[in-house]
Amino acid sequence: MILRRHDRYYLRQFVTALLGVLTFLTLLVIVYDLADRADDFAKVRSRLAASGYTVAGALAEYYATLVPFLWARLLPFAALIAAGFTFTWLARQNELAPIVTAGVPTLRLVAPVLVLATVLAALQSVARETVIPSLSRRHDDLHRLFARRGRNDRLTLVPHLFDAGGARLLMDSYNPGARRMERAWLVFRRERPPGAAAAGELEYDLYHFPILEWDAATSRWRAVVDGSKSVLEAAESGANTKVVPADELAPLSTGPALVELTLRQGAALGFSSAEIDELAQAYPDNPRFRVVLHQQWAAPLSVVVILLLGLPLVVRLGRPRVFSAFLSTAGLVALYYLTDSVLTDVGARGALNPVVAAWGAHLVFGVLGVVLMTTLET
Repeated sequence: MILRRHDRYYLRQFVTALLGVLTFLTLLVIVYDLADRADDFAKVRSRLAASGYTVAGALAEYYATLVPFLWARLLPFAALIAAGFTFTWLARQNELAPIVTAGVPTLRLVAPVLVLATVLAALQSVARETVIPSLSRRHDDLHRLFARRGRNDRLTLVPHLFDAGGARLLMDSYNPGARRMERAWLVFRRERPPGAAAAGELEYDLYHFPILEWDAATSRWRAVVDGSKSVLEAAESGANTKVVPADELAPLSTGPALVELTLRQGAALGFSSAEIDELAQAYPDNPRFRVVLHQQWAAPLSVVVILLLGLPLVVRLGRPRVFSAFLSTAGLVALYYLTDSVLTDVGARGALNPVVAAWGAHLVFGVLGVVLMTTLET
């Protein structure tokens, strides 16, 4: 598509409005968050100083690592608001009708905006694979520096992890900097073999390690202090316990990368598709990761889909009806996101194919948007 003078003019107006909307929404989020944290600055000042930060420096890096993710989330809405502002203002200035009257189709007028939205969607996909994952980890580390309570060097509220060797791993906390697990438990479950007493019944091996640290030389977890191993046998009510000496290697094959991915999944702002795929392979019984993996590529399309849905309602050659256009667009966009949310939830439960769950709403409403584009006023 060759850009004409009016295309460059409209794009300039749209980009200016888009940057203005993104800046305004970002400032709203930052000001609200600052107001929420204002009372805690004095409490965490010593903690920040111990980590080599000033309050101002930590805040600057905290919000700098937040902005890319925030813009990725806000971009679809900001693009629609910017398009509404741009074309409403142009219509009020009587700058649309003369060009259409001269023979330029209305669809041709909005085409550069849709092309730019497609480029932004592609850039967002690249950012989700490259920039956002690393910034997400850094933001999570900084977030724990500002935590109202608890230690900032550890990941707590740790869920159960399932090791490829058959163990269930539990721990009180994990220190990603030192690659250290604290109060870790390994539970192995097995059936007694045929011919043995109480054959077929379950028995358990329980390992307890006060501290496990990753040993890069052996690529294994090593006990820092003495631990213990208990055997719960089917025929006994008690347990046979023995000491696991310090420097012993734990019977655990899961490496620190997968441990950290699993523990950060609730707090991190974004993972790359390779990291999500690693989680999906490590937890094949959890369909949520397969849905998230497909969403990694489907979600950026929302900026294009929302413009396809909204432009036919906000672009008017005559005096625009702002209020009715706003209500219609808001209702259609809300239905789009509601459908996507329902499909995602059903897919995460394993009741729907992950491809359908991740892509379904975008494709259905994208087709609807294309149909609506044919109704543009000419």
